[in-house]
Amino acid sequence: MRRQRVLIVEDSATLVHVLQRFFDEMGLESDYAYTGKEFSKKLKGSHFDLMLVDITLPDTNGHKIVKRIRNFSKDIPIIIITNDGSLLNEIESFRGGANLFHEKPITYPLLKEQVLSFLNKKKGLSVKRIGGVVVDTARRVVKKEDKKIFLTHQEFTLLEILLNNPMKILTRAYIMSLFDNQNCLYEGTSVDTAVCRIRRKLGEKTGDSMIETVRGVGYRLRLNPQEV
Repeated sequence: MRRQRVLIVEDSATLVHVLQRFFDEMGLESDYAYTGKEFSKKLKGSHFDLMLVDITLPDTNGHKIVKRIRNFSKDIPIIIITNDGSLLNEIESFRGGANLFHEKPITYPLLKEQVLSFLNKKKGLSVKRIGGVVVDTARRVVKKEDKKIFLTHQEFTLLEILLNNPMKILTRAYIMSLFDNQNCLYEGTSVDTAVCRIRRKLGEKTGDSMIETVRGVGYRLRLNPQEV
């Protein structure tokens, strides 16, 4: 079974090392980004179940990072870690979409319970049903009529983006902005091709698919995903 993954966005190599050991002892995988640029590559190229974000970074600030995460996913838990415990900083963090504000120095027994609380809750929310299709975003598994459907990393990420924005029209340009070069979504036609592959693998027809084509604009998920 896939271990849950945490992304640490923090510019202190010492603290990153300590946090990685901390998460490893919790049985979690972790990765890190020291800058906003590194963060963008990690966000587009991998799947994470929780993110720890520092406010002060060399090339950006954590509030912008939080907004970027929320554009990608409404569900990923975000914990702010910061030396600035001011009320204004805390308010801005929550307004941007953070779930929790943890002032440094980190209190590790408390952080452990906070992380477990988010991840245990997320396990229960990770399985969604859209019509006859069941999607487990935590294990990255798709099934239809109890038959497992193999999707590439690119295809699953595209499906997950749609799942996180049910009934919302997403332009091709917006979808492409959430991918990097490794995902090979350079042009709008590549988005169309990926959608066609997903439909084919799910045995759906264009006019009767859960992924609806909005002519001249992009795509949207036709039905609201329901928790199983």
